[in-house]
Amino acid sequence: MNEFSKCDQLRLAGKTAADVYAAASRDGVDDIRAIRMLRALFGMSLGEAKEAIGVAEAFIEPQQVVVGATVYWEGADTVDGPWIAQARVEKIEDDCAVVADHRKFLIRPEGLTEVEPHGLLERIRLSYFEKGLASRLQQSAEFWQDLAELGHSGS
Repeated sequence: MNEFSKCDQLRLAGKTAADVYAAASRDGVDDIRAIRMLRALFGMSLGEAKEAIGVAEAFIEPQQVVVGATVYWEGADTVDGPWIAQARVEKIEDDCAVVADHRKFLIRPEGLTEVEPHGLLERIRLSYFEKGLASRLQQSAEFWQDLAELGHSGS
């Protein structure tokens, strides 16, 4: 029995991707797992799955940071490489979002892989979310590329 078997039963019963997402959401499935589920069960592209659940805006547009909202941010380190974090806004304090219920997903060629959310931020400046996640991911990738090129030119 796989992690999406209940949702697969709904799909086999003729439910749409939106219906299956709604059921999964009621069961507490977060958006990143929902994207993985829709891609696996419906053969959707990443963009199609994000559009189906309405989170594409968080990746393209500035995020709406309000208490109870889910926010996403990116990061990378020399051990895990690039990753995306997800958390719930617990409160707004001193121009920062205080976040909880962290999740961390490594970005791999085969897709996102969830890992233990060690070392993630608990307070994030609101201004950080003024750019969409896709733009910040692009900037991060460019930074790591530039850093790698500096390392090669110095050897």
